[in-house]
Amino acid sequence: MSRTERLDQPQQFGKYQLIARLAHGRMGDVYKAKSHGVEGFERILVVKTIHTGLASVPGFLDIVVEEAQRAVLLSHANVAQVLNLGQEDEQQRAFLATEFINGMDLSRALQVASMSQTPWPLELSVFIAAEIANGLDYAHRRKDYNFNRLNIVHRDLSLQNVMLSTDGDVKITDFGISRAMNLVPPLDDAEQLRRILFQAPEVLRKAPCTQQSDLFSLGLILFQMLTGVHPYIDMARGPNIPHIEQLATQGLVPPISNYRQLPRALVQIVESLLVPDPTGRAASAGQAYEELVGFIFGNNLPRSDARALATFVQELRKEEHNLFPEELSEEVGLDEISMSEWEVPEAAQSIY
Repeated sequence: MSRTERLDQPQQFGKYQLIARLAHGRMGDVYKAKSHGVEGFERILVVKTIHTGLASVPGFLDIVVEEAQRAVLLSHANVAQVLNLGQEDEQQRAFLATEFINGMDLSRALQVASMSQTPWPLELSVFIAAEIANGLDYAHRRKDYNFNRLNIVHRDLSLQNVMLSTDGDVKITDFGISRAMNLVPPLDDAEQLRRILFQAPEVLRKAPCTQQSDLFSLGLILFQMLTGVHPYIDMARGPNIPHIEQLATQGLVPPISNYRQLPRALVQIVESLLVPDPTGRAASAGQAYEELVGFIFGNNLPRSDARALATFVQELRKEEHNLFPEELSEEVGLDEISMSEWEVPEAAQSIY
């Protein structure tokens, strides 16, 4: 099916009104929806329904509920907000309601830039990475209302889980979802590849996922933005899953200088995030944020702010419509959401 499927007429789903189906994927259906309030108040949001087959997996919904209860406490400019978790009475389908973000995920943005031969600015790579680090720092430090640490980690930070909005916002999505998805085996090679590409080596060795694990994922994202390639795929000369898994388990990332000449200060930031031993990585996401912002201001980089990102994303949206006219709806915004685990990506698209 196309990326967006308009419904013949709005469908009532609990207190929400479903307008269009954005995707039908492994985890369930994803809809653009509206919620209504008094005196014509209306809000656009996203409703992600959970497949009944997954909901019946022992422990699956328990983990989703646990992670959603923590994620709903996150309120930050760089984190996509979880609005509600529940079960629709008539269809008996569990769902998550989340913030709607007008833009595209980082995977799609890099893909469109590559296919349209649009240069990806270094300064925007650093700005995006800084915004991701800022969101991670907030989540990692978040406490509950009794001032107890929530110990929130993303567990699956990847290109697909970073949204770039047409207003220049950078938002992390889907905190904790992969913890539930790990209860079920990968559907195919594409999903298997998706699960290992941005994981920290200790996680692939079955060690607990920590804040330092998120930092390694951030390092891989920054590496790919700066070079245009994922190091494991490049070293494996394609999506060779056994070879990639071997590289990822050991955290064998080649020097970024093999791909591009960069200022030494920026190389050091990348290297500090990609240390295979988690104890040797940057001390925290907050430290990574300060170093990235320090690099921006220390080098007086132009076009490294939200306004520049907004303009760039809007340009990419135009290119996207030219490249994929059959996938995009005429109604602005219907396709604009990160699918993450909700949609199994095609192998050819998962490397961007």
